[in-house]
Amino acid sequence: MPPTFLCLGALDECAALNRAKILLTLKEIIRMPPATRVFLNRRPHVEGEVGKHLAVGITLVSVDPRRDDIVPYIQAKLAEVTTSDEMDKGLEAKILRTIPETVAEMRARSAK
Repeated sequence: MPPTFLCLGALDECAALNRAKILLTLKEIIRMPPATRVFLNRRPHVEGEVGKHLAVGITLVSVDPRRDDIVPYIQAKLAEVTTSDEMDKGLEAKILRTIPETVAEMRARSAK
């Protein structure tokens, strides 16, 4: 039987008590056959908790968005705005400048 894949995002947004409960539940699920793979999306500050609760069989992989990935994504989303009243070139330029800068600042803070 093929493995089961669980994807869980924004783990860092949960309250600490709820996060611990989720991690303990995931630990039990991982132990059950057939093999279950868990992918977690979290910020670095919860990495210690993840390691503590899921210590056995865990591999941590860091994936950081690059500006070259973010800008085309934002442009595609902005292209979906169909009403010209909602978006002008000045606002679009500000969004394309601000979001990548904010992501870079968040990445720099989390690296400390």
